[in-house]
Amino acid sequence: MITNIFINTLLLSFSGSVIALILFAVRPFIKLKLSKTWQYYIWLAVILRLLIPYKPKISLMSGLYKVMENNNWIMNASMTGTVGIILKYIGIAWLSIAVILLLKKIISYQIYVCFIKANRKLVTDVSITGIYSEVCSEKGIKRKIGLYSYKMINSPMLIGFFNPYIVLPEAMLQKPEGLKYVLLHELTHHKRKDFLYKWLIQITLCIHFFNPIIFLIRDTVNQICEFSCDETVIKKLDNRSKKAYGSALISSLEINGEYRQHTTISLMLCEDVKLIKDRLDAIIQYKRSSKIIITATYILTAMICLSSIYIGVFKNIYANCSCHCLKPLIIISFY
Repeated sequence: MITNIFINTLLLSFSGSVIALILFAVRPFIKLKLSKTWQYYIWLAVILRLLIPYKPKISLMSGLYKVMENNNWIMNASMTGTVGIILKYIGIAWLSIAVILLLKKIISYQIYVCFIKANRKLVTDVSITGIYSEVCSEKGIKRKIGLYSYKMINSPMLIGFFNPYIVLPEAMLQKPEGLKYVLLHELTHHKRKDFLYKWLIQITLCIHFFNPIIFLIRDTVNQICEFSCDETVIKKLDNRSKKAYGSALISSLEINGEYRQHTTISLMLCEDVKLIKDRLDAIIQYKRSSKIIITATYILTAMICLSSIYIGVFKNIYANCSCHCLKPLIIISFY
């Protein structure tokens, strides 16, 4: 069983890498032309390919498996040959490392969250809470999301999925002019469930830790997430408000906190100067997509999704694998 699971994972990794390389290859041509939101969500096709061993009757991986099987490169888990034993131990090592990595990420994040909870302060300033209520109403958010401050952080961030809350640097409360746009940005992350997307990336990273392409995917998705969030916010803003939003990004660079954010899962407004510059350029250059671009987007989406499906994997043996022990770990990390 463990041997087949490991081989399936290798083929999933190969399948996902092929789709990822296609996206990396076309990215220079679509980077400035297609919606940042599309560029963000299209990576889900790759992530699902890496995680779910779905396949049609005819697929690229089925053909590859037959070749490997005909040349005796693959053997069933029931075989007890030397190669089979080696593959079994490699599989055990892979699974052990994957579980340890996931545990490490969850524990590290929980420690960070506990630290923030222990030191955060509830924002009670009427002028600030008034702005926050206005933004929540504008975004159609009825469920209460806590608003806190902490002087040691250097950027606003959204934490949690089931019980989310926003933490602002205390220095930002001294200049409430651009606070509306900061809150708009963080609440947009919440509305789009970007926190869940980030966890999906982290789980994928733990499973395919041996594949360097997955680390490139993580970095790309993390960066495009912010561009996409900016795009979603500025769609409904006029030119004056767009300038104010850009000013809020610039102001965030002036905040000096002692602690960096836990970038594994937390969602934040800014990271560094270069990223802010690129985001400002994207805001300035933003324009609504034409009908031709929208049509091209649909065609490209269909091509990538079909490619993701028909590249396939050779067996669906995960249904026989009892992995319920990981479920509580993932649920705990959402709080």
